[in-house]
Amino acid sequence: PDFVDGSLRIVKKTSSDLKGKIFYFDLKVTGEFTYAGKVYGASSENGDTYTLQNIQVEANGNPWVSGVFVWDESGTAPKYEVKEVNVPTDAHFVSISNEKEICTDPAVMTITGDLNLTKPVKITAINYGEDIPNGSHIEITKEVLNEKLKGTNFYFNVKVTSTSPFRYHDLEDVTKITQYNAG
Repeated sequence: PDFVDGSLRIVKKTSSDLKGKIFYFDLKVTGEFTYAGKVYGASSENGDTYTLQNIQVEANGNPWVSGVFVWDESGTAPKYEVKEVNVPTDAHFVSISNEKEICTDPAVMTITGDLNLTKPVKITAINYGEDIPNGSHIEITKEVLNEKLKGTNFYFNVKVTSTSPFRYHDLEDVTKITQYNAG
């Protein structure tokens, strides 16, 4: 059979007052796969779940990158679950996301999905400290993998709604087009 592989990358973004602080994550991968020379699956002596606890990721520093997970191309891609754990008391959870979903529930702090064979799955977790006590920000990250698209302008429509009054640069209702250059 032909085999394919995939990996995970965890990125931690925070407000500037938390820069350099260490944050922790738990990882669980399930399915039929090989990782670090060990075979995982329903009939394997290792079972079908690989877990790694207390992965350390530095805020606004280098991402944590897993090793390579390998599976049969005709099979199902392994599923992953990444959970932020032991959040420092001076850090406020904002979100954890992958390319398809976002979790903003501080009681859950978990994101799940399937490993991807075309590129590493990017998990982004965001927290803020006291730099943003009564506000928030929106950050759009566009990762361009095709070199031919470098320098291309991408446009995003951003609409912010709230159940309570808010202001953004003296605007009461915010609908704004933001331009991003993938340079």
